[in-house]
Amino acid sequence: MDQKNQNPARREASPLQRAITFLRWAYVGLPFFLITGLIDYRFHNYLWPAADRLRPLKPLFLFDFFSAYDGYALLLLAVGGLVGAASLIVNKGLKPGRAVGWLKNLRPRWLYLAALLTLLGVLSSYFLTTPIEPRIHSFRWYAGLQFVLPIAIFLLGSLIIREERWRRRLLVSWMSCFGLLALGGIGEFFTDLLPGVNKDFLGRLVWPYIDPFVPNKPESANWLSYLFAPTFLIALTELTRRLKKGRSIILEAGVALSSLMALLLTQSYAGIGAVAIVATLWLFWQLGRKGKIILVIGVLLVGVVGIATQYDSPKFQILLGNYKKENSVERRAQIYTVAVGMLREDPIAGIGPGNFQSSFKEKMSDFLEAPIPNEEVPPHPHNLILYFWSELGVLGLLALILIYSGTLGELLLKRSTAAVVVSYLLIHGLVDVPYGLGETSTVFWLTLLLVVISYRQELSDKN
Repeated sequence: MDQKNQNPARREASPLQRAITFLRWAYVGLPFFLITGLIDYRFHNYLWPAADRLRPLKPLFLFDFFSAYDGYALLLLAVGGLVGAASLIVNKGLKPGRAVGWLKNLRPRWLYLAALLTLLGVLSSYFLTTPIEPRIHSFRWYAGLQFVLPIAIFLLGSLIIREERWRRRLLVSWMSCFGLLALGGIGEFFTDLLPGVNKDFLGRLVWPYIDPFVPNKPESANWLSYLFAPTFLIALTELTRRLKKGRSIILEAGVALSSLMALLLTQSYAGIGAVAIVATLWLFWQLGRKGKIILVIGVLLVGVVGIATQYDSPKFQILLGNYKKENSVERRAQIYTVAVGMLREDPIAGIGPGNFQSSFKEKMSDFLEAPIPNEEVPPHPHNLILYFWSELGVLGLLALILIYSGTLGELLLKRSTAAVVVSYLLIHGLVDVPYGLGETSTVFWLTLLLVVISYRQELSDKN
């Protein structure tokens, strides 16, 4: 048949359309490379040290590290820029009417404004703050990997992942990759077959978070909770969504179960508590009267069983004050006292990206009668609002306020399921910082991206 007479919908895609499709598939692969970058950083000194010669960017400081994910993300952004430029050329620029329509689709707008304020905070901190020695990361490396790169990835995704089928593909990629990571951690917890230590001194799951420079030294188990808690809630909300539509939930159920089990093995009480609060409130919102009664009884029983099983654990005993060391509540009170005291000295500029730990060591004696031991000096203020404020000054503070009040407020008013995931980030952020590592910062903004896409789809379905 002559090509001119074919159905327009079946015509061969243009080179630009094929490039956009390729870019979308590359974006869907981000979760895989995110975990690859995590493994690359944690194990490179033990398993493939010679590969460091092939890394394209030379570190500015000892702990600056260009991982496999960093390279993939930068390449993805470069391709996105080329595709965007080609699109403008083919369409002869961005027409005013199309630009207005594009801006109207930026929902919730509070979130995009928060992203803009965060980037402006990075720029202002470059001029208003001074690096404090000793530093473990250079300013450009730290600010780039913690703020600029994750937000750039978020903005690119909000432009190209707009249809339901691409949202689903990104979700499947996320759940598959982090579900497999959870299974790997659970298996390592019970078998110790994989390289690296699997538990810390309290018996909590830490794998694959090992010190990349000190052999057999575990890192914080809380970092795993920043990965598995949002994964569990994403899987749970997607499971209920697909149940209502009568679709298969095998993947969602498996990922929810594996990520929840991995989260429990970390014994991160802040992460577990935040998930429990959010999931309980959300299910209470969804269920009828009988369901609510059953839910309340179930929550009480789970709480009793949880306390009973954890009571004899070292971490729970520390929390009760039965060990001769400060528990996490007392330590956080000290950290907040010092953090607020330092911020009062310069509330506009803050402390500066990567300066918190060194500044804390210098000034904690000004605010505490008994200073914290050097080996326990925190790298961040254990509060998401204080973290953004200390890193980026008042612009960072405003950005978090917009996410807390504006974004979450709009989602709750619209009765959006997406409010579940945002609520977790913010509740957990009251007592910890689900941010601060390359992968956790990216997970934070990718989680918000999934919120944006889900919210758009809900608005579209209602219309």
